[in-house]
Amino acid sequence: MRLSVLLFSWLIMGLGCAAPAGDEDAGNAQGDAGFAADGGESTDAGAQADTGGPADTGLDNDPILIQATDAETEYVNYWLEQDHGEPFVSSLKWLPHFIHEQGELGICLRLEFREPKTVQSWRIEEIRKMIEARIWLWQKGLIGQPNWNYNTPTPVKIFGIGATDQVELVDPPDVPIYRNDNAECPTECFRFTYKHERSPSFDQCEHPSMSHFDFNIWYSDFDIGAAGHGGDWGTRLPWNLFLQELRSPVAKRVSDHELGHVAGLPDVYNYPMQLNGYDRPDGIMVHAMHITHFDYLMLREVWRMAWEQFYAAP
Repeated sequence: MRLSVLLFSWLIMGLGCAAPAGDEDAGNAQGDAGFAADGGESTDAGAQADTGGPADTGLDNDPILIQATDAETEYVNYWLEQDHGEPFVSSLKWLPHFIHEQGELGICLRLEFREPKTVQSWRIEEIRKMIEARIWLWQKGLIGQPNWNYNTPTPVKIFGIGATDQVELVDPPDVPIYRNDNAECPTECFRFTYKHERSPSFDQCEHPSMSHFDFNIWYSDFDIGAAGHGGDWGTRLPWNLFLQELRSPVAKRVSDHELGHVAGLPDVYNYPMQLNGYDRPDGIMVHAMHITHFDYLMLREVWRMAWEQFYAAP
């Protein structure tokens, strides 16, 4: 049954959609254009704590009560009616599915650098914690929804680190390090490789403690043609843009947006400014700086489709 936060605004002037080359799903590989190539940097600097925004309410796990406006209902239903809407989203598994099935998440941290850089262990843990925190912000939108039982932050574990030879890792965590030109973790361990299998066994995956990883957290130190990309395969950002988000005391706009794609949400900024007399609502999947109720309404539709398609009793 249907319906019954840009990093800095002066940095990112416009948005567009593009699918990066490689292992992404062209059906839902999204990209936010408008950020120029970064210049790279050889070492890491410190970071400031994220003070959050409208959707950032710490560990509070009370259900978020949302009364959909007519405009929000119009645009959610418009999305569902598109080819990339319910027919596409309901056919695959996304972030809510991963959490529901596992209670934890595995990521491949990809450091695709062309210039020499040193990455310290504390930086890697900082990345892991940030991703865990941003996923929790998305997860909050599902608390209290029918059949959803995960009301505390989902642990994010690093399956391995894919790195080019230009990356010097100092005291990295005790996980496999995969050195190759594309900074990839093994495809036989990647959930995306088996995306059309209902319950993959990952029997070809060799790892000391984990059966597979769910998606990539991928950084490049060169122009990737957009401020970011995202899809069911994970997220990809320019390294310097990511570092700016990490240091920023405000919202992690690009990271949050691309994680929205990991959750199955579309680039709503591509939708008409008006539909049937209703103005397009704002959201992180549009131009807002933070996750909004509109984003959560779409996320709840992803979970509704997930339950009906994969988990409800026949």
